Amino acid sequence: MSQDITNLKCHIYDSLLLKEVESLYEAIRGNKDLELIFSIKQGRKVNKENTVRSCRRIYQILPFNGIKSFCGRWVEICELLDGRIEILWEGKKLTYVEDTGKDEYETKTGR
Repeated sequence: MSQDITNLKCHIYDSLLLKEVESLYEAIRGNKDLELIFSIKQGRKVNKENTVRSCRRIYQILPFNGIKSFCGRWVEICELLDGRIEILWEGKKLTYVEDTGKDEYETKTGR
C-alpha cells in the first residue's frame, strides 16, 4: 500500500513539474556560409603598405571595387577550420597576396 502511494506521489510530482515545450531550433535561412561562421576571426588594422600580419604571415590586400588602399581600415582575418584564410572588409571577401618570404607570391581570391 505504501509503495502505491509513493508511486502516486512521484507521478503527481512529475506531472506538475514536467512541461512539454516546442523545439527552438530553426532551419538555416538563405545562403549562409557556415565555414565563415565557424571560423576563428581576428580584427586587424591595415598598415601603410596595404598589408596585415597574422600568425607570423604577411598578407597584402589588392585593390577592391575602386578602393586602391585599405590603409588605416580594419579588416577581419578568418581562419577556416581546414586552414584556409579569408580576409573580410565590411562582410566582403577581399583578394590578397600572401608573402611567403621568397621571391614568388601566392594570390588568393575571395569566392
